[in-house]
Amino acid sequence: MKALLKWCIRKVFFFSLLFGFFGALIFFFSETLLPPLSGFLDASEDPAETEAIVVLLGASQPDRILKAHELYSEGLAPMILFGTGFSDQKLESLKPEGFVWPASSMRYIVALESLGVPRDSIELVNTASDYDTASELTSIGTYARANNIESLTLVSSKSHTRRIKIIWSRVNPDIASFVVGAEAPGFDRWWEQGNLIRGVGYEYAALTKELYRQISALLS
Repeated sequence: MKALLKWCIRKVFFFSLLFGFFGALIFFFSETLLPPLSGFLDASEDPAETEAIVVLLGASQPDRILKAHELYSEGLAPMILFGTGFSDQKLESLKPEGFVWPASSMRYIVALESLGVPRDSIELVNTASDYDTASELTSIGTYARANNIESLTLVSSKSHTRRIKIIWSRVNPDIASFVVGAEAPGFDRWWEQGNLIRGVGYEYAALTKELYRQISALLS
């Protein structure tokens, strides 16, 4: 029992020193070590004229819609499209009669119309069964091919752009695309805001998942 206790104390001491070392490293050299982590995620490209602007779902803030509207207003595309959003059929039976829960796509439509975008310039793509970015982009590509669309501008959060480019090259390599990141105040100092810390952490986890998919596909 004493041996186990000593072992536990040594391990706690070791990991305390380790975390303390890395904590001090980040504290004193944060300006050098941390910005590249967000910089790598931002793969935004200069916008160009395409046949449509795609707004990725999942935004909790209006940044993606505002960027899409900006590009639309500059005449870079005649149409804005996005998915309808994932619909969990298991939850449908739990909704009481008359209950309304607006999809995120409805919020996008209301926001765009409030900015003066006519409804006939907004298109919805059925993504009811799409649960992640990869499946959403696959459905967007299917819609584009069915409508003879050969080029798209993909708009999302800056932290999302690297993953979008990697996924798009896998699922829709035949469709030209430009990935444009929305404005993200504070993104270059992401470690100072809780929501940006979560966002950067999530993106690296999601990138790892995507790279695992690609490696698995190559090995299979």
